[in-house]
Amino acid sequence: MPETKAPTDVPSPEAAPKASRKPNPTKCGFIALLGRPNAGKSSLLNSLVGQKVAAVSRFRQTTRHSIRGIYTDKQYQFIFVDTPGLHQTHRTKPMNNLMRQIAEQVSQEVDVIAYLIDATIGWHDEDDYFLRNLVKQGLSKKIFILATKDDKIKRKDIDRKIDAIGVHLDKIFDTEKPILSCSAKRPDSIEELRDLFASYIPEGAWHFDEDSLSDQSENFLLAEVIQEQVFRQLHEELPYQCRVVVEAIDHQDAITHVHATIVVAQDSQKSIVIGAKGSQIKTLGQEARKNLETNLGKKVFLDLRVVVEKDWDRQRDVLTKYLNVT
Repeated sequence: MPETKAPTDVPSPEAAPKASRKPNPTKCGFIALLGRPNAGKSSLLNSLVGQKVAAVSRFRQTTRHSIRGIYTDKQYQFIFVDTPGLHQTHRTKPMNNLMRQIAEQVSQEVDVIAYLIDATIGWHDEDDYFLRNLVKQGLSKKIFILATKDDKIKRKDIDRKIDAIGVHLDKIFDTEKPILSCSAKRPDSIEELRDLFASYIPEGAWHFDEDSLSDQSENFLLAEVIQEQVFRQLHEELPYQCRVVVEAIDHQDAITHVHATIVVAQDSQKSIVIGAKGSQIKTLGQEARKNLETNLGKKVFLDLRVVVEKDWDRQRDVLTKYLNVT
C-alpha cells in the first residue's frame, strides 16, 4: 500500500467521511492532475481510467491539453483532468504561456487537485513556485500531494524521500499536508487513490454515460497515440513543435483506415520526420500502427503525411486549434 507522511487514517488534507457504498445517491467529481513535466500525470491518468487516453512519454511536454479521462464504478464517476506540465520559462513563448493558463484554469474548476511530484527526482524549485501560486488562489483545501513512481525506489528509501518533500511543504501550507506515495503500475495503489477521491467528490448526477472513457473525440485520442511515437522516436532531433491531427477514420469490418497529418513548424523539421528515403516516417508509422491496433482491437491501415505550417507554435489562434482548447 502507498506510504503516507501522516497517520494512515488521515490520508488527506482535512478529515473526510468514508465514501458511502450505498447504491444511492450517486457521486460525481472532477480531479485535476497537476505537476511538473514528466511527473507521471499521463501514466497515472491512464491507470486511473483503465485504458490509455493520454500520450505517455518520458520526455517533457508530451501533454499539451486538459484531457479528461472518465472512470465509473458503482455510484461513483470520477472525471480526471490531465493538464500540461507546469514549468517556468525564461522565454515568453505562446505555447508555454497557453499551457500554463490551461492548468491554472483547470485548478479553479475542479473538486480535487492531485499535485504530483516525481519521487525519483524529489522536490524542485518549480514545485515551490506553483504550489504557492495555488495557495494564493485559495485552493489549499483542494490539494493532495502524490509522490509518484515509487515503484522505481527501494521501499526503505521512500520514507526518506517523503520526509524531504514534507520539509518544503511545511513552509507553504498552514497545516500539515499528508503525502501519499503511489505508482501508476500498481493496481493496489490505483485502487487506494480512487477510494481517497471518492471521499471528496460531491453528490450529484453523472456527467457522462457509464461506459464513457473520455470526453475527447476518437480522432483526438488516436492522434495522441501517434503523437506519442513522434516524441519517443524524434525527441533528440525534433523540438516539441509538432502536432498530430487525425483527418479521417474509416471503420471497415476487417480493418480501420486512419488518415493523419503531422504538422511541423519548419521545413527542416519536415525532413527530419520523413528521414532519408522515407525511412523515419516508415518506422514511425509502423510503431504507431501497432499501438493503434492495440487500442482499437483490430487491424489498422495508417496513412501518414507531413505538412509545414510556419511557426504554428507561436500563433495563439493556431495553437488553440491544434491544442484543442479555447
